[in-house]
Amino acid sequence: MALVGFALWTAGPSWLVPVVLAVPLVGIELWFDVRSRGRRLVPELCGAVGAGSLAAAVIVAGGGPGLTAAAAWSLLAARSIAAIPYVRSQVKRLHLRAAAGDVASTATDGADLAQAVGVALAAATVVALPAAALGACAVLATAAVRVVALRRPPVPAVRLGAVESALGALVVVATAVGLHLGGSA
Repeated sequence: MALVGFALWTAGPSWLVPVVLAVPLVGIELWFDVRSRGRRLVPELCGAVGAGSLAAAVIVAGGGPGLTAAAAWSLLAARSIAAIPYVRSQVKRLHLRAAAGDVASTATDGADLAQAVGVALAAATVVALPAAALGACAVLATAAVRVVALRRPPVPAVRLGAVESALGALVVVATAVGLHLGGSA
């Protein structure tokens, strides 16, 4: 609470807007989690998209424009919306492969649709704020990597996690650089 008080004292209350907007998403995630259902798709997506509000809050607290904060949150949401179903699909394919004696499943379980939704959200973000283009390109590139990977045999979970961490970092860095160079940050 002391840190929240300090943030309110130094940055004012405006940074709370994205946090308050994320409360329903985090609430949904917690509602599922307390019922031991937090590993389902909806709560995982809600939790990840809700957590993205913290980036927006930091931008607003630092004096950045609200549109820039919204764009950063939107691109992080696009990344999460695309990544989570993909990882779930790959893990399922990995388990099916092990159970079937090294025969990889070709089912994508909606992961392709998730890539399209993520790219569409990133494109809409660029329409609202052209400075978000570099981050949107990173979302598009990571989606392309995932679409190709879904047509190849699944990789071990450790490698999958490492690759997704690197792709997530790519989106974050590209978004930050693009917004900074675009004069929005």
